[in-house]
Amino acid sequence: MEEAQRKELGERIRARRIDVFGTVTAAVRAAEVNPETWSRAERGDSIRADRMAAIIKALWPESGGLPDRIDATPPTSAPVGAGVDPEVLADLNELEPDQVQRVKDFIRGIKYSR
Repeated sequence: MEEAQRKELGERIRARRIDVFGTVTAAVRAAEVNPETWSRAERGDSIRADRMAAIIKALWPESGGLPDRIDATPPTSAPVGAGVDPEVLADLNELEPDQVQRVKDFIRGIKYSR
C-alpha cells in the first residue's frame, strides 16, 4: 500500500473509531491490538498486515478485515456509539457483566416504551 493510501486509510480509521468506539482504549480492546499499533494505523504509518486486518475488522465487520472491502458510503444506520459521549462509552466498558445487563434492560425498556 502506498503512503498516500495509508494516510487516507488512517484518516478513515480515526473517524470511524470515534463514531464506533469513541476512545482508543475501547477500540484497542475490540481489535485486540496494542495502543501504539492503533495510533500508527490512525497516523497512516506502516503496520503488520494482520494487525491492520484486525483494526479494519473491528471497525467494519462486514469487510472481513480487507481494506478494499470497506464500504465508501455511510452506513444506513448509526454505528454503535454514535452520538454518545466517549467518556460514557469508556465507563460502560468498565462495567461488570451483571451491570451491563442492567443497562441493556434499562435501554430496552426506554426503546420499547416509545
